Amino acid sequence: AFLKSPKARQDFRGAYWPARNHKAFASSDSGASGWSADAGTADAAKTQALAECEKTRDAYSSECKVLSVDGEWAD
Repeated sequence: AFLKSPKARQDFRGAYWPARNHKAFASSDSGASGWSADAGTADAAKTQALAECEKTRDAYSSECKVLSVDGEWAD
């Protein structure tokens, strides 16, 4: 996975990676990103991360995809 924006890289390393419990990180090819931590389940974390990413994604750009869940790379 490749994080295109500096903010996405910073959020991934500084906030998402050290977070505990169920967490997820989502990103778009356009550079938009979002993450979630301390969720009740892995599925809840994915849903929250995608929603956060979609908030910052430009309408004309590619959809957000989950890249990592609970510290593991997504398929």
